[in-house]
Amino acid sequence: MAGRSRDAEQGDWGPYRRVEILHEGRQARSWLAVGRSDGALLSLKTLQPFADVMEQRAALLREGELQAACAHPSIARVVGWGQAEAGAFVAREYVVGFTLAELKGRVAREGAPVPDVVIAVMGDALLAALVRVHGCELSPGRAADLVHRDVTPSNVLVGLDGRVRLTDFGLAHGFAWHGMLEDDEIGQGTPRYLPPEVARGVPPDARADLHQLAACLAELWGASAGSAGVSEGRSVGLEGAARGELVDARGPAGAVLRRALAPDPQERYRSASEMRAAWQRAWGAAAVTDVAAAAEWIAQACPDLVEREQARLRRARAQQGAPAPGRR
Repeated sequence: MAGRSRDAEQGDWGPYRRVEILHEGRQARSWLAVGRSDGALLSLKTLQPFADVMEQRAALLREGELQAACAHPSIARVVGWGQAEAGAFVAREYVVGFTLAELKGRVAREGAPVPDVVIAVMGDALLAALVRVHGCELSPGRAADLVHRDVTPSNVLVGLDGRVRLTDFGLAHGFAWHGMLEDDEIGQGTPRYLPPEVARGVPPDARADLHQLAACLAELWGASAGSAGVSEGRSVGLEGAARGELVDARGPAGAVLRRALAPDPQERYRSASEMRAAWQRAWGAAAVTDVAAAAEWIAQACPDLVEREQARLRRARAQQGAPAPGRR
């Protein structure tokens, strides 16, 4: 953050106090923050200064509304969204941990195998999250026909407590509420995780989210088997074939992922509920709920990431109850 004063990285944003930047995106920033009234630890999403225009503000506020409407233990909890003097914001619970992308990178570099129980727990939790997303009602009796559209490793939070949460509803779209996507909106998202039909311009539905989730899990399993996963330069079709190869030797659970990765959406599971039932049959109830085993492995496999989070917590606690910069 060279060239930026520390005061620029801290200070109040509406009811929240920023501690430090977590992530810089093209359109938005994420901050570690604390609630000014209750000291709660939060992740605060705000717009980049150059992106703070009416259209982007409306999109950010809609993101907060959609994620809040999908409240679920496996979805990062939204605690507030709105417009402050400093700008629009979405405040979510801060998940003490790291992203699935960070975990996948660690596994690929070090070749540390991911225990099957960790894959089982992650898959079941994320499928439960998608059951909630796809069944979301924005008003009683009014289904949203909601699709997340960006189920990627960067949008899956892996907690040190062994739980995973889906987050970032920036591309989520409720077809029954928002209408159809424009042609140039259909292919938005992370290119390497676009299902084949979406890459061809077919509007996504729930089966597209299932394809993305299966791709995330297949890549994590592949990385743990000594493969770096799917290279960034491959085409969508080749990525799909490569991911399928990663799970072919994984027994019944691999077969579940293989079906969800089918290039033809008609051959995939029809719903997250159907896929979750198949996932639970493949693993058994004990495996998919063994969050304690997942937490134990995370602590042993990622000690530096654990230390990073502990350091962040120390810095955040120093801000709890402290006056904001310039308010001594």
